[in-house]
Amino acid sequence: MAGLVSSCNCVMPCAADMKDVPDYSKRFTGGNGLITLNPQRPATADVACTGPLAYTNAHTLYDSLDEVLASLGDRPRGSCFYTTPSPGTLAMFCEDRYYQDYTKYVFALARALQPEYKAIAASGVMLQVDCPDMAMGRHTRFSHLTDNEFTLIAQTNVDALNVALGDIDPAMVRVHVCWGNYPGPHHLDMDAATIWPQVSRMAAKYILIEGANPRHEHEWETFNPACLHRNQVLVPGVIACHGAHVEHPQLVRRHSV
Repeated sequence: MAGLVSSCNCVMPCAADMKDVPDYSKRFTGGNGLITLNPQRPATADVACTGPLAYTNAHTLYDSLDEVLASLGDRPRGSCFYTTPSPGTLAMFCEDRYYQDYTKYVFALARALQPEYKAIAASGVMLQVDCPDMAMGRHTRFSHLTDNEFTLIAQTNVDALNVALGDIDPAMVRVHVCWGNYPGPHHLDMDAATIWPQVSRMAAKYILIEGANPRHEHEWETFNPACLHRNQVLVPGVIACHGAHVEHPQLVRRHSV
């Protein structure tokens, strides 16, 4: 993507909950990564926005899509999905050194992502947009904000995402929302009910949201059909991916009903 440059050595945002467990956080050595888990060993990334954003080298996307489609064999394309980040996710992980205005930056990312989203949906596979910015963003990049202030960020992120999706059929779109798959205490996670009013505005039929962990398992009691809009389908994540335990099948079944 034009406007994003490497070799900038940007410090990645720190998960605020890890600052409350200094002894535990020492087990993480830092280095490259999307977020910092050890405040004493910050993770860094070599990418930042230093100029106007535009999609470049589109042939690499089409080459990748061709490889994916060729690998499907006889499987229906609609039963498969191709992942890509949301504008808000890119804004969370790629430092803005050009626009100097969050709204301008995230909407510039949205317009640049439009061709990628459109190409994926046009291929017949499901477009999955990964949106950790809607949940994990609260206690990482925007941990200095209040809940109300972060809600405005989340609103902007959804508005930008809907611009990027354009006129793509929502039935071809699924979004993934999570609080981060790192093995931390997560006691500073924003609750699902607070972010849901914004998440439900996304122009996507399928809403995939993390739920198989002790911090959020109880929150399914707050959801009901009235929470959904435009024939949306709520898809809870019922298997945890950031712990050493393997859930018993009966527990997975309980989460699924």
